[in-house]
Amino acid sequence: EHQLVGAEAEADLVELEDVDAISLRRRGPAVEVLAWSEGIFLGVLTRVPGEVHTREITEELSERLNLQEMLREAIKLEEFELHYQPQVVVGSDRVVGVEALIRWRHARRGMISPGEFIPLAEESGLIIPIGRWVLHEALGQMKRWQKEGIAPHYISVNVSSVQLNQSDMLGIIEEELA
Repeated sequence: EHQLVGAEAEADLVELEDVDAISLRRRGPAVEVLAWSEGIFLGVLTRVPGEVHTREITEELSERLNLQEMLREAIKLEEFELHYQPQVVVGSDRVVGVEALIRWRHARRGMISPGEFIPLAEESGLIIPIGRWVLHEALGQMKRWQKEGIAPHYISVNVSSVQLNQSDMLGIIEEELA
């Protein structure tokens, strides 16, 4: 199914495949492609005027849609894991804390960089269930270390601004700490 793409100024309507809804806007010296799928904002692709190629845009958006679907599946299949980076006192080997770092081990693609999936997770809202999982796993690991008597003084977890804007974020943290 083809979708029409609207554009302001002198750009024409064009057809693209594999995209639910797209609009082009002229803003300053570049053309932005704003893309949505199933009501979820996929992001902005910027092109220099006169260099916007529908095939390239379609391929990029198709890749984003594919990665977003893979991310949904990764949540269901529990393909994420946490790695703990020690925080040490300068000049000694004493570990005082750890930082929990999320990693995605995809069944076919192997390790997928957080730099590749975190921005899309934030834009699509999938960071909410992913972030909840990270909190649950990291705090659960801290409790296990405490029971074994080997717990560091603290554990740090990176939290997205999307998560911080949740009205129940404090309650989620308190629930995980209980």
